[in-house]
Parts: sequence; C-alpha cells; structure tokens
Amino acid sequence: PVSLLEYGLAALPVVCTKVGDCEFVLDSGTFGKLVEPSNSQQLADAILQYVSHREEMTTYGQQLRTHILRNFSKESAILNIKTVYSALYKTN
Repeated sequence: PVSLLEYGLAALPVVCTKVGDCEFVLDSGTFGKLVEPSNSQQLADAILQYVSHREEMTTYGQQLRTHILRNFSKESAILNIKTVYSALYKTN
C-alpha cells in the first residue's frame, strides 16, 4: 500500500480496510483505524471518530509518520540489509 506509506510520511491519519498489507503497515490498528471490507458503517464510524476528536486524529498521524520512518523508510531498509549481510558474513 504505497499510498498508505505516503499518507504516513505526511503525518495524515488514516482509515483503511483490512485488505492487502494495510493491516501489517498499521500494525493491526495501532497506527490508524482499520475497518472490515464492505462495511460502510464501520468506515463512517471511524471517520466520524477522527472528525470528532481532532487531537486523536493528530496523534495518530504523527505516530504513523514515526512508524513509517522507523520501519519502511529507505534508511531502515538499508540498515536491515546491512544487518542481514553482516550476520551472513559472520557465519561463513
């Protein structure tokens, strides 16, 4: 879900359906609201929850941004690759 990563980098709060890797990216709802596919009531409720609680909306957006930078950024990918290569090098 590239768009989800982009929204996160922009510190936007998100509401997603539980499809593809959205649930993985949002850590099962820790960093955004997740709703069941085709459940328009859950979707509406999640959006209204954000609209009614602006501070919560801002907090989710900031937490998602931090999560994306720590786990899905270019820098974190390079660090993960280095870690794997270092471990492989040490075992050979």
